[in-house]
Amino acid sequence: SYPGYERAVALVDGRGFRLNIKDTRTQGLAARGEHALFPGGADTACELLDGPCTDLSLMVRAPGRINAVARLRVGAELTVPAAAGMLHALFVLHGAIECRALESSLPGFAPAAHPQTLDFNDTLLIHGRADFWSLRQASSDTAELLVFEFTPNAP
Repeated sequence: SYPGYERAVALVDGRGFRLNIKDTRTQGLAARGEHALFPGGADTACELLDGPCTDLSLMVRAPGRINAVARLRVGAELTVPAAAGMLHALFVLHGAIECRALESSLPGFAPAAHPQTLDFNDTLLIHGRADFWSLRQASSDTAELLVFEFTPNAP
């Protein structure tokens, strides 16, 4: 139990698990990237469906909050916004991607000349400054990402 936190849990590898959140619901996560959002103080239990699994967990302390979690498939170039005042965590579920900052509404911002490559299980934390990011597949497979958008707990 983590009172005062919000939690997100996502399946990264394996055949899945059932997340039992007391007094709320039971949620099965059986496909790569499926996720659950729930209060950190909730009494939870996890039951494996068919063997070991790897999961990714994000916890944000109040007054911060997890605003959204999305699973993206990246083949051709994709442009994504990074809203001002938000944090974004890009986690590579499959394949590899190239990431680079494109533009910003902030004065003096210089776009990244060279992209960063993220491989399987790598994470990039983006401090949103009203900018845009280019994401592009960097391996022969279409890349899959989890994108977490959250508000930091700083006032």
